Amino acid sequence: MVERKLDSQSKQVMPVNNLTEKMASCNFDNEVRDMPPGSTAPSALSPEPAALSSEPKQQLTPDAQVMQAPLSSPEISDDLQELVMMHSRLEECLTNYERIQNGGAKVECPLKGGEVWGANKWVTKHVDYTSKYGLGFLLNDGSSGVYFNDSTKAVHASTGDNFVYVERRKTSTGGVREPVSMYTLTNYPEETLKKKVTLLQHFRSYLLDQQKREVETGEAEPLTSNFEERQDASSDGDAATPMVFMKKWIKTKHAMLFRLSNGTVQVEFYDGTEVLISSEGNLITFVDKEKNRFVHSIAEIANKQQGEVSRRLKYAKEILSQLISASKR
Repeated sequence: MVERKLDSQSKQVMPVNNLTEKMASCNFDNEVRDMPPGSTAPSALSPEPAALSSEPKQQLTPDAQVMQAPLSSPEISDDLQELVMMHSRLEECLTNYERIQNGGAKVECPLKGGEVWGANKWVTKHVDYTSKYGLGFLLNDGSSGVYFNDSTKAVHASTGDNFVYVERRKTSTGGVREPVSMYTLTNYPEETLKKKVTLLQHFRSYLLDQQKREVETGEAEPLTSNFEERQDASSDGDAATPMVFMKKWIKTKHAMLFRLSNGTVQVEFYDGTEVLISSEGNLITFVDKEKNRFVHSIAEIANKQQGEVSRRLKYAKEILSQLISASKR
């Protein structure tokens, strides 16, 4: 049986009053505030995916906000291929779902009987401060980061003072490379990164404070649970694995999409549910409104007629389609 049920908590965007006070004294120039060259404005995408319902047909006004770097070759080409593969698997799953719903034969489930845990890294909390600096986020393992408005990224380790900085560099062919550098809070190039490191620390302090308050009130579980221990031997929880950062994010009328550097795509719906797509689209983690987590193989969703999950996957597929189209421009 591939389906697993796990307990977890995930919270949506938090108020930014305290964060604003901390940053009020910071004199940050346009290095951080400017929108990235070539970024897609909220109204520039194709129409919003259909509203989440049992028969999603209505097209909404385009309001998706995509934060991403332009394509480069060959690195970003592989990146795009990964998205296309994930989109293709979702499309196949939804096609099989409709076919089985109409009396067709079930599909083979190669993962049946396996011990499957699904995504082991996800965004538990985020704060949107893109009006000035960027999107701050907290992962379930206690690491935190910022997707800055200039499309650079930084991630602070769950413990200690290590952090990763992901740069954006233009290539001679007009593309973009994203070299990753590891630093500590006491040893980094202050001339170029001091402002962003200050922001990274402010975002982390704010998000951890919010997390702590919710744990005390019972609204959230502690970040460092035994979840990592329950992963199989092939999981990305190895100590030598680089810290996970946010590669892209999209804000739509009904959900936030986060694409992480470990290949996981997380869609957090504003009704409190989530879907996490991992293992190149082969595994789906569904989080219900009570924050229970269920892991399914892509085949099981079609075979078991998981309607609530499939409707959200259809919405996720449409967002991915828009992201792929934007990446090809």
